[in-house]
Amino acid sequence: MKKILIADNDKNILNLYLSYLEDLKGYDIRTAKNGLETIEKIVEDKPDILVIDINIPCANGQGLCKRIRNNPETKDIYIIVSSGFNLPEETREYIDTLFLKPYPVEDLIEKLEDIGGKDEKNIDG
Repeated sequence: MKKILIADNDKNILNLYLSYLEDLKGYDIRTAKNGLETIEKIVEDKPDILVIDINIPCANGQGLCKRIRNNPETKDIYIIVSSGFNLPEETREYIDTLFLKPYPVEDLIEKLEDIGGKDEKNIDG
């Protein structure tokens, strides 16, 4: 069973994601409301996939992605970033997929269903 951690400070967004994703089979879905909680859950739960709002409070989302990628214990986490703006090239190298807001939740579901590993990066936008 793949573990997914969704990190976003907007309770409505978390609930929206959960309502859509609860029907997906084979996924254990957890949530975090800020950067500190995200770090704690990454250490505790070791998710396979992280879906994170780049502007998550209590952490620099870009720095957090870099930290995850540079840590041997977390480097294989598939990172999906949600952002209202395009990201600089130096940040893009630390993420696997970028979704520019607003985007349909169905796009996220499709991406989650397609992930079978980290064979290639898919930077949209």
